[in-house]
Amino acid sequence: MPSRHRGALLAALLLLTACLDRGNTILPTAEAAEASVEKPLSFKGSARSYRLFVPAGIDRSQPLPLILALHGGWGTAKNQEEITGLNAPAGAAGFVVAYPEGVLRAWNAGSCCAQPMKQNIDDVGFLKAVVDDIAKTLPIDRKRIYGTGLSNGAMMVHRAACEAPDLFAAIVPVAGGLMLPSCNASTRVSALLIQGR
Repeated sequence: MPSRHRGALLAALLLLTACLDRGNTILPTAEAAEASVEKPLSFKGSARSYRLFVPAGIDRSQPLPLILALHGGWGTAKNQEEITGLNAPAGAAGFVVAYPEGVLRAWNAGSCCAQPMKQNIDDVGFLKAVVDDIAKTLPIDRKRIYGTGLSNGAMMVHRAACEAPDLFAAIVPVAGGLMLPSCNASTRVSALLIQGR
């Protein structure tokens, strides 16, 4: 199996573990994992932010895999961190996790949603800026960046994979589809689409 697909499979398993096994006492819980820190980011003249989780004791001399986890409509970065419980399994596997914050609790996923769509906010550019900002202080492996999101966040992950296919090695959108008329990505992006259990 090519390493790109092995990484995609590992990311998918991490996300499934976080989303579906919250009650399993064999796995670490979100409460047991370290918390993230909020990072401000100026993007195109606007004050934006994201939360960043870096596992304690991670080897910063090696390229690090990164997961971008996007909240749903009316959600927040902190809320996404709490409801997914992603920090614990990601920390155990040595993944860094970023939780970007949408504008007015939403993302411009194309034909959805709310003010970001109406104002044509460049959220694809913002996600790329988040990765660039993290890479200033951590050795992020650009070939092992994975995207996930819930609802409007899932829609946004689809859009980013279509318009910036070099950003993600794989995506795992949860309960949200493609909100663009078409996807003309120049390269393919591995995907695991989750709609319900």
